[in-house]
Amino acid sequence: MRQRLDQLQKNLQISEKAVEAYRAKHNLVGSKGQRPFETQLEALNKELILARVNAKTKLASLEQVQTVSKSKGKLTSIDIVVQSDVVQKLRSQMAELSQKEAELTTRFTQAHPKVVNVRSERRDLARQIEREARRIVSNLQNEYEISQRRVVSLEQSLQELQQQSMAASSTSVKLRELELQASADRAIYEAFLNRFKETSQQETLQTSDTRVISAAIPPFFASYPKKKRTTILAFLGFMAFGVGIAFLLEKLDNSFKTGEQIEDTLGMAHLSSIPKVTSKDLYDPQSKSTINLQKYVLAKPLSAYSESIRALKIAIQLSNVDAPPRSIMISSALPNEGKSTICANLAELSIQAGQRTLLIDADLRNPTLTRTYVENPKAGLVELLSHQASPEQVIVREETGLHILPTFNVPQNSAEILGSNSMKDLMRKLTEVYDIVIVDSSPMTPVVDARVLAEIVDSIVLVCQWDKTPRDAVSDAIKLLNVHSNKIAGIVLNNVDLKRMSAYGNYGYSSYYNKYPHYYGSS
Repeated sequence: MRQRLDQLQKNLQISEKAVEAYRAKHNLVGSKGQRPFETQLEALNKELILARVNAKTKLASLEQVQTVSKSKGKLTSIDIVVQSDVVQKLRSQMAELSQKEAELTTRFTQAHPKVVNVRSERRDLARQIEREARRIVSNLQNEYEISQRRVVSLEQSLQELQQQSMAASSTSVKLRELELQASADRAIYEAFLNRFKETSQQETLQTSDTRVISAAIPPFFASYPKKKRTTILAFLGFMAFGVGIAFLLEKLDNSFKTGEQIEDTLGMAHLSSIPKVTSKDLYDPQSKSTINLQKYVLAKPLSAYSESIRALKIAIQLSNVDAPPRSIMISSALPNEGKSTICANLAELSIQAGQRTLLIDADLRNPTLTRTYVENPKAGLVELLSHQASPEQVIVREETGLHILPTFNVPQNSAEILGSNSMKDLMRKLTEVYDIVIVDSSPMTPVVDARVLAEIVDSIVLVCQWDKTPRDAVSDAIKLLNVHSNKIAGIVLNNVDLKRMSAYGNYGYSSYYNKYPHYYGSS
């Protein structure tokens, strides 16, 4: 049976290939013996019928026009004219004018200007209707001629297609014979294939030796996996993983986040946390200008920043209650910690408190305060110490009452100058004249200038930038001041992000800046 089935399949393939080859040879399209031109003839006949109907319609309208013309009737009575949208619109306007004329004649005489105008408009509309009717009639003749030519063209195309169909009829007979042969071979093959499948199934059919005792019932809950247990274990695992990552990040973090960390790590007092001032905070909407950061406490005295400077001032005073410091050096472990800005704002706040205040720019390597307050200084601290200028020539007075001792010349032996007897005598005289002298020094670790100044000041304040300055750098700076460690009032955290700092909990006075903003006013 399998060999016979293979032979029948080959015969079917030969028959079908013969049909396709004959069609391709004689360019015969279609299926099931259908002649290739039947579809085209059917479509062309439909199109010809529609064209003839259209031509007869145009002819009927044209004959109506000729009849009206012979009887000398009005063209506006013809159906094609009556159905025109333009004519209907003009007649609607004519009806409105007629109604208007009837209303006017009841109120005025026939010679009244309004009545005369309305009748003139009616005559114009009548002429427009007449012109439109003539245009429609003239177009009708052209449309009829076009429809006649289309009928003639379709008849010629139909005749040519019929001739081609007759020529192809002889080849279609042979095609139908081949298709019938292929259909017969396909029927024999399908019948034999079905019989072959039935025989194969009966050959492999086996009697089952099992029986169903009870039907299986689907469980209400999955036996595996245990979702509840898996969820709890996953939650605990990820919780432990998160805690481990948090402890790892805490260990790897080498910067200070809170004042408590400063006190526990360094054993130094945390004096204040200075909030970060953004560019938005520096913009003054009233004057539409940018506020000078060194004078921020004057522009926004009720801000959290100003409050933190006040807290720093009080903490410095309370660092030695018996003998409040008169000279204060503000330094940092590394450059760009913001010490100069804190010096300027602390000095401005002291002036507002009624204290005679002097601000000394002793950072000879980078005189930031001099660039802020003094334009083109003629002399400075170095010239004063070398007796090349007098205090009256060097000290600059601000309009707020603040006195500034700038730096003009940057010497090569800055440490020797700052540690000279002249500097000691100058500082002693200045503390006798001023209530408070604030010294902006160089950073502690890069240069030795600040270590020299530490000997001649009453108190030292170290500035540490929040979440940036390494703890080792601050610790090294304190070790460099080991001889004068008793003068260190404490550490200031600068540029603090209050929102991020709140994530570490409530740590001291500065943690309440962000909780109660209404106490600091609109600024």
